[in-house]
This record gives sequence, structure tokens and C-alpha cells, in this order.
Amino acid sequence: MRRSELAARVDVSPSAITQLESGHTKPSSATLSRISLALGFPVDFFLDDGRRPAIKDHGRAFFRSLRATRQIDRDRAAARAFLVSELVEVMEHHVRLPSVGLPGNLHLDQDSASREMIEERAVALRRAWNVNGIIVTHCIFDCPEVSSFSRCFGARPVVVLKEERDDVARLRSDAAHELGHLVLHEEPEAGNQILEAQAQAFAGSFLMPRDQIAASLPRSFDIERYHVLKKTWGVSLQFLLYRARELGRMSESTYRRAMMVFPKNRWRVREPFPLTAREETRLLARAMEVISNAGLREKDILTEARLPATFFAQVSHDSPMPSVTL
Repeated sequence: MRRSELAARVDVSPSAITQLESGHTKPSSATLSRISLALGFPVDFFLDDGRRPAIKDHGRAFFRSLRATRQIDRDRAAARAFLVSELVEVMEHHVRLPSVGLPGNLHLDQDSASREMIEERAVALRRAWNVNGIIVTHCIFDCPEVSSFSRCFGARPVVVLKEERDDVARLRSDAAHELGHLVLHEEPEAGNQILEAQAQAFAGSFLMPRDQIAASLPRSFDIERYHVLKKTWGVSLQFLLYRARELGRMSESTYRRAMMVFPKNRWRVREPFPLTAREETRLLARAMEVISNAGLREKDILTEARLPATFFAQVSHDSPMPSVTL
């Protein structure tokens, strides 16, 4: 919410909101109550007891593009990830979640990384497959330009995936893309197109291993054969074409001609042959069940985290915006 909009709802000036945000002034109890009501968060959420550093102090995020998205939309998305991390931190006071098991020896140097090195790291991760403790939440973004992103809060990363209702293929490739960032890149650098290309290459290698898929990729865009491959591998037609070009199975010119078919048929956003089966998301809900069995209620956890009563439903598997921990 913009300052001017919040100010209007709270019946104060925008400059007064700025003063409150900066900490130069403190609100009266009546103003604080109106802020709480306007934003849908409990009064305790806004109290400064030294427990909650500013969101901006928790590191940067891997946003795909800075030019295509407004700062306010990136801030809103980053804030959601921050609040999920706070909920998880409180839950960990009462239940033991998996420790983060990201391998630390697969980072790449941005300037010297080759596609072969990325391929090797994807294969190494598949063989080890000991990735634990990454919190993943789905979100329906109001801004279509904001895509999935990841952000680290201390040692535990949070991945926010843009919800795709019509075709889960994009959701799966986005998850692998963000995993690529977490595995390959030690420091986030939002909008860095070199890092984005590396993460996308990792996702292709991870979801479609070269030694398993290369021979089955047609050299021309045979829609029926690619339909079968989409169902087999659980990825989009566009990602299959990307992989065919990357592995040398399809020439650059053939790839370009194939990709021209998508806008012509309005397949950029909604591809044919949509996939509907998706990975289930259970861990956070299971963790809350364990906490409940120990005698605490969901309401107690949310009160401790100083979050709205509806927040867990928004990030658990029972919601249209489910969450999962890998």
C-alpha cells in the first residue's frame, strides 16, 4: 500500500506516515489502532521491541528483472517472504524442521562459469539430492510482471513461487530456476542477466538431464512428439525447445521459427496440453500438526509471531496459495 493510500485510511498526512516509518515519531494508541485495522495486522506487529530488524536489513533477493517491475511490487513480494521466514522462525521454537542442506561446494564464479560446469553441478545435485530446509511458498501476485524469486534470511532460504493455476510446468521450472540461484550463486544480485541465464541453464540441466533426454529431442518442432515429451518430463514446450537448442539437437534458426509459433497461437502464457498434476505441499502443515499435538494452537503460534489469524492458511497446503518445505 502506498503511503498516501494508508494515510487516507488512517486519517493522517502522508508525511506523518513517513515520520512513523522512519521512527522519528510514535503513533498515538488511536492512530496505531487505525493502522492495524487498515493493514489487517495485529497491533503487536507494529511494536518495536528490538526483535524485528527492518526487512531491508535481511539481504537482497534474486528478482528476475528490475526494469520490468516497480519497486513497490518488489517490496510487497519481499515483505511476504520476510513474514514467512518470521513464521518459520517462531515455529522452530516448538518443532524441529530439517536443517538447510544446500551443498556449499557448487558455487560458480560468475565470469568464468561455462555451460558444462553448470551441467556438472546439476548432475552432482541430482546424485546427492540432500537439499533440505528450503522454505517454498506460492503467491498470487497482483503485479503480473513480478515473477518467482528467492531470498535468504540468515541460513534458511525462502523461495516465493508465482502461482500458476492453468499449467504447473512453469511452476516446476521456476522452482528449479530458484534452486539454481541458491546452489550456484553465493550472493544475490537482483536483475543480473548473467546470473539469470546461469540459473535457467541449471534448471534445464536439473529437470532434463542431458544423458537421459538428448536422444529423444526432435530436431524439428513436431508438436505431437513434443506433447509426449511435455507429459513425460513435466516441463513446458518452450523449456523443451530451449533444452533442444542448448544441447545442439535443434539449430538456432529452427528454434527461432518454433518460438514464433507461440505468440501467433497465443501460447506464451497458456500453452496447449496443460499439466495439472503437481507436487504436494505438506511440511509446514505437518509441523503445525506436531505443534498442535504438543498442546499449542495455531492461534498461539500466530500470536507469538505477531501475524494475522489468517496468515498460516495463506501459506499452508490447505490454501489456494500453498507452501512447502523441500
